[in-house]
Amino acid sequence: MHTDANIELKFAFVATEEAVRKIWERFSSIGSSVYSVLRCSDEASRHFESLESLLAYENPSRAAIESLEISAHFQEHGKAMVVLASKSWENKIEVRLQGEEREVMSLRSDLIDIFHGMRAWYTPVAVIRESMLWFSTPALLFFLYTFYKDHTIPSAVLGASLAAIFVIWAAFRLRTRLFPHGTFAIGQGEKRHQLAEQIRWVVIVGLGVSLAGAAIWSVVTALRP
Repeated sequence: MHTDANIELKFAFVATEEAVRKIWERFSSIGSSVYSVLRCSDEASRHFESLESLLAYENPSRAAIESLEISAHFQEHGKAMVVLASKSWENKIEVRLQGEEREVMSLRSDLIDIFHGMRAWYTPVAVIRESMLWFSTPALLFFLYTFYKDHTIPSAVLGASLAAIFVIWAAFRLRTRLFPHGTFAIGQGEKRHQLAEQIRWVVIVGLGVSLAGAAIWSVVTALRP
């Protein structure tokens, strides 16, 4: 029986050489031909017909990988395609499979296992839409107005609120760079990923926890009778 199966995943991912190798080798196990296309930040598309040449790509900053497509043809009418995109808001990982049902469903299951192993720990931050920024700031101001409309807002509460608004805006400004939808840790991209991980853990997470703690303590102190 001929079957079509799709996968659309919306979490942030880190595509390491190991993960790319697993996808390619899984395709090779059923495909007569496997090939790949890289779309890079210099607006060039680079085509590869072997795993070794793909993993040998330097991935420099000036031509960093923005999307990776791996495709294969198998059986008489079977097709498989994986697209990993770092710039997409909607679908970060897309898969299109066509072929005999048993082979397609087995391939789909194996790919899902690989993809979940690529899931970035900061996904909850990366997938927040910018519209949340436009909602959270007015909501905080409305809360302050409602709660203190008949009183003067304590300076500590006002300061903590302004600090929270600043943190929210700064977080969204930094999010694309520090919490990207997709990371290709291939070639020079691996060093960039390692540096970004150090910044995320040591600076961003530590600073965020410190500011949040200070803001909560200020509010609690101000509300004490």
